[in-house]
Amino acid sequence: DSDSAVLGFGADNDTTLTHTDGTGLTLNSTNKLTFGDAASFIQQSSDGVLRIDGEATIDLNASTAVTISNDLKLDSDDAVLSFGSDSDITITHDPDDGLKFKSIATGDDNPFVLTLETGELNIEANDKLGVINFQAPNEQETGDAQKVAAGIEAVSEGDFSSTSNATSLVFKTGASEDAAEKLRVDSIGQVMLSGSTTAFDTTPSKNGL
Repeated sequence: DSDSAVLGFGADNDTTLTHTDGTGLTLNSTNKLTFGDAASFIQQSSDGVLRIDGEATIDLNASTAVTISNDLKLDSDDAVLSFGSDSDITITHDPDDGLKFKSIATGDDNPFVLTLETGELNIEANDKLGVINFQAPNEQETGDAQKVAAGIEAVSEGDFSSTSNATSLVFKTGASEDAAEKLRVDSIGQVMLSGSTTAFDTTPSKNGL
């Protein structure tokens, strides 16, 4: 019943549990709190590093959410991030190349769907619904070399309403600049080249196709 009381374990008290006033209990050094056997434990493996090991699986079950305040790292090659109660959607690390997105659905006409959604409540003319940019920020040359080199944007043509969601796809490329619009496909299928006032109707019957 005294503050900072210490409970010692072992013939030489090599493991201690210390009362930390107003906070809780502190296990000393890098000692582990194990569960079941030595393969499952919680440990401060080094200063500032908390290690949680499960013999095979660590099951986190929160009623609402698990919050991570900083970076989340999957530090093994080919690591897989799974979604859904049956892990029907996966994102897999492709070593040194990128990510692979996959749906396990095997039936006909079941493509993988990636949807870019904006949270805006009032879409007006020229609002961007989604943007994909291509860039080389680590290029050893500076200036133009590190600017956005290409991009694709979905841009509203007017105010959205219950009867209209008219949107154009804008294709941007850069030469010595941040990527700028070079081609636009509007909501009725017309193609407009940057700097031109003429739209090309893509209707096959009007192009001899």
